[in-house]
Amino acid sequence: MNATSLHKHLQDMQVANNIEVPSRVDGCKCKRRCTTTCACVILNGSEPYVAQDGGRLIEARDVVFECGPLCKCGPNCGNRVSKQGIKHKLQVFRTPNKGWGVKTLERILAGTPVCEYIGVLRRAKEVQQDTDNSYIFEIDCKQTIDGLDGRQRRSGHVALPTCSLGDNDRAEIEPEFSIDGSSFGNELTYDYAYQLDSVTGPDGNIIQMPCHCGAATCRQRFY
Repeated sequence: MNATSLHKHLQDMQVANNIEVPSRVDGCKCKRRCTTTCACVILNGSEPYVAQDGGRLIEARDVVFECGPLCKCGPNCGNRVSKQGIKHKLQVFRTPNKGWGVKTLERILAGTPVCEYIGVLRRAKEVQQDTDNSYIFEIDCKQTIDGLDGRQRRSGHVALPTCSLGDNDRAEIEPEFSIDGSSFGNELTYDYAYQLDSVTGPDGNIIQMPCHCGAATCRQRFY
């Protein structure tokens, strides 16, 4: 059996039954492509957050506001980048000491959307009780994404990351962007930015997890 078949593959975000995600009451009224007067684009500063000719970030951003399912613009609108799918060749592979990872099979320019971090949106308290929570991604103090599968789940931590994560106003989806441009064969990684001694187990004791990224500036611990 292929080892990757042991994971459940997801293409869209799922929400646990006990989670209620607030829905947007309306969307923009634009036709085909949004303009600078679009209600969604205005939240980004009245300018597109990506270049129209390639989908690359114009500038570094912590949060992006995208058009959603209730918006009237078309699927090729420049404000719907994260839902346009993976456009670059990626490969899931087994690392020597970090489990599964993802690497590039072609050059990816800096600022290029790479993929989304998706999984099951769950309550943080429930996830903390799981024995294996290595693929948990916190999006706020109450909710986490349990990355059951998808290439983005296997992007690993590193002290010198090749990717950054931009919060999406749809809260449960995290677009992942290339930071400095990735050459053929580079592993996709990002910095989880954990503070040391910040993770505790059910018994209240501090949990320490070693880091194997191999970067010269690595602090040798994940958290």
